[in-house]
Amino acid sequence: MLGYDTMGAPKGDDYLFATRPHWGAMNCIDVKDVDMIPTKMIFAALKWAKKEYDAGRTILFHCNAGHSRGPTTALMFLRAIGEMPHGFTESLKIYRKLYPPYDPEVGMKHKAHMLWKELPTLFKD
Repeated sequence: MLGYDTMGAPKGDDYLFATRPHWGAMNCIDVKDVDMIPTKMIFAALKWAKKEYDAGRTILFHCNAGHSRGPTTALMFLRAIGEMPHGFTESLKIYRKLYPPYDPEVGMKHKAHMLWKELPTLFKD
């Protein structure tokens, strides 16, 4: 999508989160270590998604397998826009009913849990 052919993303403005007209991409690896999942990257993606959502566009969150990174980002987005007002554990139960393949890696799940209380304030000015 970004045109680089190295194993890792090149450093620069697009390193954590890149945008092009009507699409965005996080440089997110699915790991157990939550410290390898930058909050700055998650927040940039969610803010970009909110801008697209507010413009009336359909948002598709996806990753390679559709089990962890993409769905967890979508879950955090739902929380941030007020569609998951419940606690984290209850929201996971609801979300798994909506999307049964959801099976997050430890790092993504923990990152969402860490940010859960902060997400409803993300779009407040």
